Amino acid sequence: MPNLNMIAERVDEIELSRLLQLVLGCAV
Repeated sequence: MPNLNMIAERVDEIELSRLLQLVLGCAV
């Protein structure tokens, strides 16, 4: 189970980074 938690956290980080890039792209 710990592996799934780690994967979920990594996915969240990737999604957050993508959202930040989209926001920055729209802002620019």
